[in-house]
Amino acid sequence: MRLFAVLICLGCFVAAFFQLDHFLPLLPQKIAIRFDMDGAPNGWMGKDTFALYYFFLLGVMLGVFGIFAAVVHKLPARFINIPHRHYWLAEPQRKATLDYLRELYLWTAAFAGIFIVGMMDMVLHINQMPVPHLDNRFLYTACGAFAFCIFCGIALVCWRFRKPPEKA
Repeated sequence: MRLFAVLICLGCFVAAFFQLDHFLPLLPQKIAIRFDMDGAPNGWMGKDTFALYYFFLLGVMLGVFGIFAAVVHKLPARFINIPHRHYWLAEPQRKATLDYLRELYLWTAAFAGIFIVGMMDMVLHINQMPVPHLDNRFLYTACGAFAFCIFCGIALVCWRFRKPPEKA
């Protein structure tokens, strides 16, 4: 499963490259990147700067979670915030716990990457309109889906690291 999450993360970079390769020649020099509550644009950016920003944002988000996944096995227990950590980070549970957290970080990166690619795709499509305008329904749906994934991740952590069994 870890490999699949890593492949999704790499796929996000590939998707971003192809999105920009397709859309950038079709866009005006200044594109709308920020919108008010009614969907009207209120922030603009040059399309070359937007491309750099897109890859920077994707790289930072995936990089942060990727670094967490890589170093979680080296962190002292006091830096790992899970329920009942003294039990779950003690032997013999420690390795399984850290493997679980590593995979969780990788999947969080994958979902963040998918969310960013989706949001940027929305921005690129909006800027092909004669008058750019954000349809809030898609924005709210995408943000709700991402928030649901984060909520499910938190619920899984709480369930996985629930109160340890009592010793007899």
